[in-house]
Amino acid sequence: MKNKAYIENYLDGIKQISAEICREDIDRVIESLFEAWAAEKRILIFGNGGSAGTASHFAADLNKCTSFEGKKRIKV
Repeated sequence: MKNKAYIENYLDGIKQISAEICREDIDRVIESLFEAWAAEKRILIFGNGGSAGTASHFAADLNKCTSFEGKKRIKV
């Protein structure tokens, strides 16, 4: 396999990040998003430079992943 070192380095980085990320913070974000959806509030996501692209993709993901016929969408 020609790219083994690159692949292993990338996957090791993902393992490290996932081991260190705070689960309570993730839970707070999920709950905040759910509360905003339930109250029909708007979620604003923004960034600068590369972060703007990440923000745009996150907004699109939230919108399309909450789109079900007969159900309200999250406003992003």
